[in-house]
Amino acid sequence: MNDRFRLNNFDLIRLFAAFQVAIQHGVGHLQVGLGLIGTILSLTPGVPIFFFVSGLLISRSYESNSLISEYSLNRALRIYPALIICTILAISSAFVVGYLPVAGVGLCKLAFWFTSQVTVLQFYNPEYMRRFGTGVLNGSLWTVCVELQFYILVPLLYRLTSRFARTRVQWNFALLAAILLFLIANILIHGVPGRYSMWLETKLLGGATAVGYGARSDLASKMLSVTFIPWFYMFLVGVIAQRNFDVISKILSGRAALLIPTYLGAAYLGVEICGLGSGNYINSVLYLLLAATVFSCAYSAPWLSERLLHRNDISYGVYIYHMPVINLFLWRGVSAGPKRLVWALMATIVAATLSWTLVERPAMKLKRHPFKRPS
Repeated sequence: MNDRFRLNNFDLIRLFAAFQVAIQHGVGHLQVGLGLIGTILSLTPGVPIFFFVSGLLISRSYESNSLISEYSLNRALRIYPALIICTILAISSAFVVGYLPVAGVGLCKLAFWFTSQVTVLQFYNPEYMRRFGTGVLNGSLWTVCVELQFYILVPLLYRLTSRFARTRVQWNFALLAAILLFLIANILIHGVPGRYSMWLETKLLGGATAVGYGARSDLASKMLSVTFIPWFYMFLVGVIAQRNFDVISKILSGRAALLIPTYLGAAYLGVEICGLGSGNYINSVLYLLLAATVFSCAYSAPWLSERLLHRNDISYGVYIYHMPVINLFLWRGVSAGPKRLVWALMATIVAATLSWTLVERPAMKLKRHPFKRPS
């Protein structure tokens, strides 16, 4: 099982998810239309993909090495070195182009903001940045905060569940119960996403009003949205897939050519025709089908990632650098259009490649008992 599990395309999948988020943000902020490609990208949301893959791989990593000190070190080395450098460069860019000096930001405020970004409060955005670019220097980082909470919860999940679940069946029941519980929490916090959310919420939640894709606008809901609570069910789907890998792989491995069009067809029908939720607020049934498709892609021609990427993983860099790049483009008054999106993506790729080469890969070499693929 180990060799079959470790030989996969998850690096390639994470890269796709990172570019999906970057392109979607670029399309929105740089006012670019992508036609059919844009529609397909909108149906394959990067953040839910990240959460599923994270649940699958992090749970496996913890099972391989459950020593808390080493588990914590490994997780910190994956997140913080690149995040710290990215934050320094992002804040410096706002200073170099003249925004921060004009805004008159004091050293104490700047230090507080920097500290929040490189600890666990990545969702915090100071009021004095509201006039720079999109108004949020690096809005994508809210998911880093959520991911860090996932990392903390994994040891707790295993220790708590192990107390009363001894067999695989018992584990599966426990995980399914947790998935259902946190799915309900997702609905209560975000509402019922989609075109018909107001009608559904009237029936299911007693008349609550949906905003946008069902996300509520009150402060409490916004704060809950940057906790693990509404997203944990996505992560747990990855955990249960990992723990039942031998069964699921027999069903889904090698079937990406079937699963991809099946998912896209179902997603298009569900979102565009039936008005179901999409993006981060993806309908739960569509999310399960998306997770199955991602799993199938990971284990269909599982050597593809190795051959294309040669174990280079710039996905994290693409994810954390694309919004600072887009904000610089907007602040400098770069006109909208497809060429500007291409330039922004190229700049992001350069930053991500340098981040991987100079920061992330050296940091990951410091991991203790890292999760390795077969040579």
